[in-house]
Amino acid sequence: MVCLRALKLPKSSLNQFVLSLKDFGEVHIPVRKGEHSFVYAHMDDPQDIAADFLRTLLPIKKYFLPPIEPMFRISSGQGYETVEDGGGRIVLFGPHPCEIHSVKILDRKSVV
Repeated sequence: MVCLRALKLPKSSLNQFVLSLKDFGEVHIPVRKGEHSFVYAHMDDPQDIAADFLRTLLPIKKYFLPPIEPMFRISSGQGYETVEDGGGRIVLFGPHPCEIHSVKILDRKSVV
């Protein structure tokens, strides 16, 4: 289940808020990848947040529908073993409302 919320807070509280998100899971933030390119990446420091990004190279949909998902591992002489879900929680900080809306549409389409 996807939990999406929009919040507003003063800029002076931003770093403290983002650091507190670590209590809920691994925090991914928009970071600058090139002169005009941005991606979501694991947060090491809240100062790395690229608040001026327009869009990222890959949409947040990649977190919900990964392009590759291993199902099992083959070991020599022992057959195969299923791969357990890595399953850690990820907190996405800063997606634009249009991306949040696209996830809601995906969610609605999967029910039909």
